[in-house]
Amino acid sequence: MAAGMGWSGAGEIDHESLYKMSFGELSDESIYDDGMNGIFTKAEGDQVVLHDGSSTLEKAVNVGATSGAAGYAYTPIVWDQDVIDITRKMTPLLTLIPKLTNKGKVAQYYRVTDRGAAAWQTEDPAINETDDTREEASESIKYLRIAGRVTGVAQVAGAHFESSMQREVLNKTQSMNEQIENTLLRGDAATNPLEHNGLEKILTAGDPYNAIETSVGGAITLAAVRKLVSDCFNKKGAPNLLITDSYTADDLVEQQMDYVRYVDPNVTIAWGLQVPSLQTVVGRIPVLVSQFMPTVSTERRIFCINTNYVQQRVLQDISFERMAKTSDSEKFMLKTYRTMVNKFPEGMGQLYEISD
Repeated sequence: MAAGMGWSGAGEIDHESLYKMSFGELSDESIYDDGMNGIFTKAEGDQVVLHDGSSTLEKAVNVGATSGAAGYAYTPIVWDQDVIDITRKMTPLLTLIPKLTNKGKVAQYYRVTDRGAAAWQTEDPAINETDDTREEASESIKYLRIAGRVTGVAQVAGAHFESSMQREVLNKTQSMNEQIENTLLRGDAATNPLEHNGLEKILTAGDPYNAIETSVGGAITLAAVRKLVSDCFNKKGAPNLLITDSYTADDLVEQQMDYVRYVDPNVTIAWGLQVPSLQTVVGRIPVLVSQFMPTVSTERRIFCINTNYVQQRVLQDISFERMAKTSDSEKFMLKTYRTMVNKFPEGMGQLYEISD
């Protein structure tokens, strides 16, 4: 078996047909996966059904036998307890940041950056309009691919144990998911122009993002996190999720228990996931612990975001494609075309340089 993976160039992309293959007749910028608000898609018979927060169902994409899109024409999964993947990382952020359909090679969005002010006036004044300031912003779609190959001998020799091809597809799908999650958090377009920026690079002070960025320069404290949330609130933000590493989360939980010994700090968010939480000026905020966040002392961070303004914009979700057969093996590729947009970084922020 062999494989290679990474963000790469566009090549020849027919965005109209790719969009229709993934999303059928769903309109552009439709939300189809948003864990924080209970929106998800699920295969039911030969249809993929969109479930929204009110439990109503809407018919979405027809899945015929010719479709190879992962998540649409599902491959039956065989789990064998004797096959343990010790490299696997959890990827909860994939379903907590909303995924929206995106028609085209550019994800566009619009913002109001300044509003005309209302004013108290006399009984019969001259009425003059006050103009608002608007801006158009955009992010280019990026292209992630991975290839795998299974020899004919491997498929036959291991057939009594499990499907070698199925195992290879499952492993490569997990690799795709982990790369997407890592890029959402720590993508760096300056280092690799073929990927999009992640939260670490977006939640920075100064142009173009103007987010709140504060150096801790020592051990984390509850006061520092609460101040970050308050700073976001005063910049007109409304944070609903904190993201950090396991050690920083442990320190915060321990400090909370010193004050409130008999109150469980955990809350349940999307899909029954239990996470720690903090009481702040905007209410209790869940703390997502990610295996992709840096854990080295002085490099640890906390991101403070509002998932209603961060989006995964998807031209084509993870899809399976067989490649040309040139030897006694089966070669395939998984690919996805997507990017991330943050519509309101000014109301979000991060703490960095957290140490033991």
